[in-house]
Amino acid sequence: MMCAMSRAVAARLGLAAALLAVAFGLFTARRRYIASFFQRGPGGADKPPLALPPEAGRARAGLGPVRFLRVALLDGVDRDTADMLPAYRALCARGLSLTVDVGFPTVSLPIQSALWTGLVQQQSGIEFVQARVDPPPAGSLPAREPSSAAVSETHAFIAQSFGFARAWPRLDTKKEDVAPWAERGFPIVAEQMVASDTRLVFVHMLAADTAGHKKGRDSPEFGAAAANLDNLLGRLVDLDRSVHGDRSRWLVLADHGHLPAGGHGGEEPRIRLVRACLAGPGLERAGDAPSGHLVHMVDLSRAVADSLGLPPHPDSAGRPLWAAVAATEQPKITLPRPGPLRWAIAAALLAAAAIATWFAARRRVWRLPWWWVLAYVSVVSIQTVPSLSTPMIYKPLGQDIYLAALPGLIALAILAGAAVRRTSPWRVAAAQLLVPAAVTAVGVVLSWRTPPLMPLWTAHTSVFLVLLFTGALVVALAVLASLVPMRAGPRAEP
Repeated sequence: MMCAMSRAVAARLGLAAALLAVAFGLFTARRRYIASFFQRGPGGADKPPLALPPEAGRARAGLGPVRFLRVALLDGVDRDTADMLPAYRALCARGLSLTVDVGFPTVSLPIQSALWTGLVQQQSGIEFVQARVDPPPAGSLPAREPSSAAVSETHAFIAQSFGFARAWPRLDTKKEDVAPWAERGFPIVAEQMVASDTRLVFVHMLAADTAGHKKGRDSPEFGAAAANLDNLLGRLVDLDRSVHGDRSRWLVLADHGHLPAGGHGGEEPRIRLVRACLAGPGLERAGDAPSGHLVHMVDLSRAVADSLGLPPHPDSAGRPLWAAVAATEQPKITLPRPGPLRWAIAAALLAAAAIATWFAARRRVWRLPWWWVLAYVSVVSIQTVPSLSTPMIYKPLGQDIYLAALPGLIALAILAGAAVRRTSPWRVAAAQLLVPAAVTAVGVVLSWRTPPLMPLWTAHTSVFLVLLFTGALVVALAVLASLVPMRAGPRAEP
């Protein structure tokens, strides 16, 4: 009998040790998973199938070359904010106003890569890169235009990833010199370049994005920063017209929006869909075009290439401007999606886990892993729906997630703690963890790329990994607690 008890204790200790090892392994795997987001991938995705209008001829025409092209990007300014900016609106009123799907992920450098190369992020492999790309991507338009200049308010490495002949500020600008440059140097040099004979001038305005990250899109600081940038935009446009007359074409756009509390990176429409306006020579037909028609960032790249008289990248899906405006709108067409094989694997994993869990729970509904559902609902309620825009998915310890998931984890602790004293702990572990493990595996299958970036599934997989390793930890502790004898009631006195 003692031997049997020893074997039972050893089995429980072995199960607890295995679960602790699994929890540690999942914790480590999640850290590596998050780190892989920021690596440049191989690219090579298929060209997105952007539609062309059925009419031939004029409906498929593009823009002609111009003497001067001016591109102003108000980083982080969403559509609603752009609609309230006077200079932005005035430029749109005398040209063409568009809604632009910037693609996925909604991060500045990858989106600018789509603008300057004509390749969506999954084609170039520049998906969440936050460091200078050197050398510039193949086919970059600024690198092919000898008379080009970029002026950035901050984060100079973004614009300087694309081969502009001249660029400000210097990449080695000291930290203490960044603020004086942004306040005084940036507007002066931007005005000088816009008024110069440089053919392509890019002005990258970032104050609104900085305020959005620090205070949120709904903050007064964000509104004030956007208004200040709009004032600068108005000065630049007026200065250009006074010097160059009607020889300049302007493209004004944003690269992404922000969540109300700040943050971007995911596929949310309020972040992914921005406003862009084209004005100047060749835009005489703009009054006949539908205002706010949905196009894609690669279509704007084609407009830039045509404006410079340069051939577009051979793999670009960008359409001539009037073709893009006349074509049927295709929301989300440039976003990556899991293929049929991945969905089939996911379905098989879930089915196998569901069957095994049903038998491990002895076909009792109340023994199923309801804690997982409660934990996820709690995370969404306390935090938000997971996406690449939500900071919790990047934190290596996952504390925001498991703290929000506490109601589910407490429920698991109570259920598992009671169950392991009455039945096989292996059966309890299987009933409570098999389906969560399968759901996590499904997230990996549906999101896995190099790097693993997929709308919805990438962010959810980060959350699932936290819930699974904390769940495994709770069950392991419940098994260990079962080895402590239950204290009986007080002994009766003799």
